[in-house]
Amino acid sequence: MIQPFGRAIQQIDGSFVDKTNRSIEFFNLKNLIKKLQEKDFAVMLMSEFGIDFKDAGFPDEVAMPEKVSIRQWAAIIKHADHFLGCDSLGQHLAYSLDVPSSVIFGATYPENTSYKKSENFNHIDLGQMEREYDPIRITMDERISRKNEKIMAMSPEIEDYVIAAVNGEPIEE
Repeated sequence: MIQPFGRAIQQIDGSFVDKTNRSIEFFNLKNLIKKLQEKDFAVMLMSEFGIDFKDAGFPDEVAMPEKVSIRQWAAIIKHADHFLGCDSLGQHLAYSLDVPSSVIFGATYPENTSYKKSENFNHIDLGQMEREYDPIRITMDERISRKNEKIMAMSPEIEDYVIAAVNGEPIEE
């Protein structure tokens, strides 16, 4: 189960824009899906809208349920082998249901928004060295938001680290 986007995501002219810098970059999402499928994972996407992956070259289809309630998402996540997502609702459902999870952080702080002491959670903090605090629920600060842009972009090495975490391989911090 992958929840790539936070609540603030917008789809504009075929591109995805998240001014809160919490969502997984779309090019990374496609790479992660392909790498997971190559390791024989079936992938389901938790998203508010459908995404056209027909030109992505995936070995398999990506399941994208539509019009799903929070209660139904909870049931789906409960039966997932692993949850992969950004700092959003899915990680909280996964935590409450004791589902192994890998959560990617950019402009938000895992200490404030996640479960650092959970042995079931891998926290992948992409913003730890360069983010500036952005009080996204209180006010929007364009300057900070611009500084944190692209903080969620992953190199191929970081993508491989994420795949290793999802696959249960030993990972070095």
